[in-house]
Parts: sequence; C-alpha cells; structure tokens
Amino acid sequence: MGASDEDVIRRAIDNQSGNWNLDKMLVDIGGLYYFNELPTVVELKHDEYVVYDGNRRVAVLKCIQDQNLYMAATSKLPTFVAPEALLQQTVLPCNVCDVETALDIVEKYHRGSGKWGKLQYEYFLHTHRGGQKGRLMLLDEATGGLVSENPNLNQEYVQQRLLTDRNLESIGFSVIDGELVTNHDSDEEAVGILEDIGRVMDQKLTNARKNPGQLRAALEEMDPEKYRDVKPFSSEGRSRTVRPIARNSGRSSVKKVPIRRKGSGPLFGETIRPRGDQSNLIYAGIEHIYSEYKKDVNGRAYLLPILGFSLRLFLETVAREYYLAQDPPVDKGDDALAVFHKDVIKPLLRKREESMMLNQDALTAQLIDRRDNLEASLNKWAHGTLDVDEEILLRESKIVAYIVKEVWWRD
Repeated sequence: MGASDEDVIRRAIDNQSGNWNLDKMLVDIGGLYYFNELPTVVELKHDEYVVYDGNRRVAVLKCIQDQNLYMAATSKLPTFVAPEALLQQTVLPCNVCDVETALDIVEKYHRGSGKWGKLQYEYFLHTHRGGQKGRLMLLDEATGGLVSENPNLNQEYVQQRLLTDRNLESIGFSVIDGELVTNHDSDEEAVGILEDIGRVMDQKLTNARKNPGQLRAALEEMDPEKYRDVKPFSSEGRSRTVRPIARNSGRSSVKKVPIRRKGSGPLFGETIRPRGDQSNLIYAGIEHIYSEYKKDVNGRAYLLPILGFSLRLFLETVAREYYLAQDPPVDKGDDALAVFHKDVIKPLLRKREESMMLNQDALTAQLIDRRDNLEASLNKWAHGTLDVDEEILLRESKIVAYIVKEVWWRD
C-alpha cells in the first residue's frame, strides 16, 4: 500500500506486457462512463480498498484527468480532449464485497468472456486459488515472459497438446513437484530450446493438421541439425530446476531478420525507460512527434528539425538528472551535457568499440570518428546548421538509447 496512482497504473500496464489502449477506451465510451459495469472492490480495512475487477475503467478515468499521469503511465502524449463530464467525475459507484465473492465474480466474468488467455487463467488459479503452476506459466517464467509476449503460445493447443509430459520429456524437460526441471547442462541451452517452441508456433509447424501435438517432430523440422541429437529427459540423470533468464539479458540466438530500407524502423530502435521524470516526459514527446511524422513523411518533413534538436534536449536533460542523482548531488548547470559527454559518453563508447565488432548500425566507429561525431551532430541540429536526415536521425537516436540503457535506465 502507499503506492501512487502512477506506480499502480504503470505496474498494471507492465504486468500486461503492453499498453492498455486508454485512448481507444475513451473513444469507445464517448462522454458516458461505464456505469452499467461497476468495478468490484474489496475493503481490506477501514477506508482502504482494492479493485479486483475494473482496474482499466478506474485507470482511464484517472489518466484523462491528469495529463502528466497519462504520459508517465503510457509513455505517450494524450491525443484526445476529454469530455467535461468525465473531467468532473471524481466518485464512482462500486460493487463492494468480500474477497471470495470478488474472486468468484472475476473468475466467472473473465473466463466466460474470453478476455483471459490460458496463461492469465493459470496465474489466477495459482495466485488466488492455491493451484500449482500451469504449463504455460512454467514456460513463461523460464523464458522471462515468452508466453506473455506471444499470443500464438497463449492458447489451449499449446497448453494441452504441446506441453504434455511426453513432449517435454522428449526434449530434455520434466515437471516435478510443480517445477520445470531439465537434464540440459546450462540455463542458456535449456531456455534456448524452450524459446524455439515459440518459433515453431510462429512458423505454423505444428497444429491440428501438421505435426498435431508432436513437439519434437516440429522442432526437428524447423532445425534438424539441432534437434536430431537432443537427448530425452532421464530421471536417473542429473536434473535441476530451470532458472529464469531475462529475455533482454544479451543471450544471443540466430534469427532471420528482415532487411529494413534506409530511414525505416522505430526511433531509438526500441522502447526505452529513462529514469528521470523530466527526461521521461521529453522522451514521450519525441516519440509522439515522430509518430506524427511517420503518418506522412513527405508532408510532415518539417518535423525532422524539431526531432533533431529534441535529441540534444533529451540527452542534456539525462545528463543534468544524472549528476543531480549523485551522492552528494552535483548541479552542472548549462555545462551538464559537455561534462557528461567527456566523463561518461566517450569512455562508454570507447569501451564498446574495444569489446565488439562493428554492428549494422555502425555505432562504434562513427561515434569515435571525428568526421561523424554524436556531439557534433546534435549541436549542429540544435543550432540549425545541419539538415536532419531521417537515416542519420534513427542512427543517432539508437546511440542515445544505448547511452540511456547503460547509465540512466528506470529499474
């Protein structure tokens, strides 16, 4: 308890592995709130309530009444004008009941409506009904969220037909005392095989007609060399619980990646999470401007210079917050970015250059080479003395994202 609205809403969105589409929900409800669907609430103690069902309806109301909260929770700028009636709606009728009644309502409504996937239902049964971890839940935990991120895995066919004892044992795994165990020597090897289950489903190598319920056969079809010699699970061999590995931990795998044309792809290369409040807001604003530019790259080319100098503003804000977060805090004032570039950025990028070959974005050589310097590009864009090219903008934004991930990432 004691968490702020922002903390609660952000945590809820993160747990769902994506955005709650609050914009779309507002459009759906228009100017009338969903009073026909009351939130189900449990009073834990006097004046302390927990919403068991209807969190999204509560969240959308809080977010449209607080622009900063909306931006912080969704990393997006609001693109709507809320109806006056909703701006003034500060009290909601709720269905207040005991915990067991609330759980019955949640289970009946969500299971019957199809709003839950099989994974979500497994989590519900384990967390609230005392059941053992389900097969999808074990796979999700062992792979750091593979099932949560892949709808092709979050289905009954995978749960009931692929993750059977026989199939798991055929590739070196077993479920013992409610835990996923393996004979494979390393977590990297074990998790790599589990992740291949997702690739099998993505490539439609097993379904009701092709390799029905035959996980090993589907894996061998996808990668014969790898799976021809994979040993089945042996209860007599050395086994251990599969330890989860974060999917962004740097574990490498061979993937077929589509070749992007120049100037394509997301800004920053991915979604980033700056630690500071101000840098987070600026990041959200930059992403919003870029999304507007991408809707009409020819007609909205005038937004490119704004994006160019915004990158410098963003990095300067990161630098200022970085030094203020030191113990004791250091206020570098207008010199924050220059000092940050000297003390943090250049050593960081030189270290990267020494430890890896050039990658497809040519991050290393172009950063250190004085002919193509990040600091110079950002300064020239800020002063309007250099045209902003989308391809260069995307490359420099990925460099900025790398810096933020290394020294100023929100935990």
